Amino acid sequence: MARGLSVPADHVALWAAAAACDGAPGDVDGVTGPWLAAALPTFVGSTVGAWCALAGCRPPADLPDSLRHLYAFLAGSGRLHHGSDPLPELDAALVSCGAPDVEAHLELTTFPGPLAA
Repeated sequence: MARGLSVPADHVALWAAAAACDGAPGDVDGVTGPWLAAALPTFVGSTVGAWCALAGCRPPADLPDSLRHLYAFLAGSGRLHHGSDPLPELDAALVSCGAPDVEAHLELTTFPGPLAA
């Protein structure tokens, strides 16, 4: 992703699959959402957990941290659904889900646009 941060592809795929199973509007190729801070603990805990149980895998322990970076990228690149909660609220909800608070080490405000292939 932008700024050299990598998010495991499996985490993004899990996010997309769980969101699709949960009936989240949008699609992973465009703008997904809206993403609401109050719903993130249930999404990370129950929805992802249920998807993993069906798939026979364990939810990754560091998924909330990956989602923090993913939502920051989506917000910074203009791809976060316009009806989503502000990034600081999403971030705080994910920290409460177990993501480390790395805001002091990461500038979450601007990201360059997609790179041309």
